[in-house]
Amino acid sequence: MRGSAGDRPGVAGSPLLGARNLATLAAHARGIADLFGTPQDIEWAIAERKVWILQARPMTALPEPGRELGRIDRLQGAILAEYLPVRPYPMDVTTQLGRGPAAMMRDITRAFGIAGAFTDYLREEDGVVVELVAPRARPTLRALATPRS
Repeated sequence: MRGSAGDRPGVAGSPLLGARNLATLAAHARGIADLFGTPQDIEWAIAERKVWILQARPMTALPEPGRELGRIDRLQGAILAEYLPVRPYPMDVTTQLGRGPAAMMRDITRAFGIAGAFTDYLREEDGVVVELVAPRARPTLRALATPRS
């Protein structure tokens, strides 16, 4: 029985790994992590329709643990998640988010007397955003003059 294009690796628009090989790699990864007690960086190859594990070593490029988020951090995160329902590429964040919706939100929050919201929250390397840093928004005296409904 022939599968659809989505089931055949190498066919335009289909995944590079078939479901069977992907499941085999996932099972090997879990087994190797269990054997060594931590996740491993695994090198593998597929030859003659078989998955081969070439090497496994401790992961050295794990991201640093994040900081605890407060109530305002979580609120800002929820707002950003509405603007970005899928994870964007770094270049998209650099060009679109920082100069579009986030700049608008920075201006709005500043007008309502909240300083620091959507400011210095994108860490860049070589002009490309590599990390989202939750800013520390804080009310200013202007917030007292903001109309209440």
